Amino acid sequence: MTGHRSVTAAAVLATVAVAASLAASSSAKPADKTTAMGRPSGVVADCAKGSGSRGGSLSREFGSRWNLVVGPLAMSGARAIPGGYSKSFGGNKFPLYIKAGHRITIALTSGTKERAALAYGPLPNGYVEVDDGHRVITFIACRRGQYSPGFGGPAGRLTFWSGGVLAIAPRCVPLLIWVDHERSPRRAVIHLGVPGCG
Repeated sequence: MTGHRSVTAAAVLATVAVAASLAASSSAKPADKTTAMGRPSGVVADCAKGSGSRGGSLSREFGSRWNLVVGPLAMSGARAIPGGYSKSFGGNKFPLYIKAGHRITIALTSGTKERAALAYGPLPNGYVEVDDGHRVITFIACRRGQYSPGFGGPAGRLTFWSGGVLAIAPRCVPLLIWVDHERSPRRAVIHLGVPGCG
């Protein structure tokens, strides 16, 4: 009888441990993954999640020396040296534009993941901190003429997302950027409140 009770108690404890482990994993933030092509995958911000499609112009967003431009991607104000660091925002706002029909994946480097974040796409309401942001985001721009309920009409030549880059303090924020189906990332650095990056 005693042996039966000890076995039953052990089974109950094991069940409780498994349940606790499942609860913890379900509440944790999903980890970034890597695709078969070696490209990381994380949050997806597609056409329906964009902030608009008619707010920018190709000449202004892709022709300004103050904007970070990588292929069909432009981040407004992200090439300013040094880019301002706003303590109230915890980083800086950089409206992000992508030409119609393109797909861009942006990832933070491994050495930056704990100190910075991408503040685009789905985020908590209210004040957003580094821990709330994303380390990898894939942006999928609307196709020209594609209808999106969020825009209330057909998309134009650009899709943009409001947001920015967060950091625990002024710093260099290196980015890895995959354009469309490219296997290797392009590299860029945002000087977030610092004059240079060594």
